[in-house]
Amino acid sequence: MPLRTTGPITPLLIGGLAVAGVGDHTVGRDDAHAPPLFGQEEPAIGQRCDRVDFQADLADIEQPVVDLTPAPAVSSFVFYEGDAFPAWRGQMLVGSLRAADLFRVRIDGDRFVEKETLIEDLARVRDVEVGVDGLVYLLLEHAAGWTIARLVPAVAG
Repeated sequence: MPLRTTGPITPLLIGGLAVAGVGDHTVGRDDAHAPPLFGQEEPAIGQRCDRVDFQADLADIEQPVVDLTPAPAVSSFVFYEGDAFPAWRGQMLVGSLRAADLFRVRIDGDRFVEKETLIEDLARVRDVEVGVDGLVYLLLEHAAGWTIARLVPAVAG
């Protein structure tokens, strides 16, 4: 599809795939959705792409479950299934390059529920992974190079 490039792909908890679509630079949004067909809240339908004239029937385009506008440049996302952060189970952890943030996104089936910024303006989050220990690991890119950061639960007290 000429309006976006496919970003990270991860398995859905209920089967199938979830895909992060990187929006056309003039549209300025990223989204998460399940294939096969996907679009945007207000599809550009080729109007903003000067290389290809793309036409589609809007009834055939499945709308994204999550729309991140303005586009943070999604780099990686996972569905959290660990034990270290039980309140996050089944939710998406989304890394971003441009925003340099880590988001937690909660969806219920095909319905968006909430988005929370867990880490703000730290560094470009290149990758998000969950270890066998249930902790969240981030691959960060910054001016001095690369760093792997580990998120651990806060100690109550």
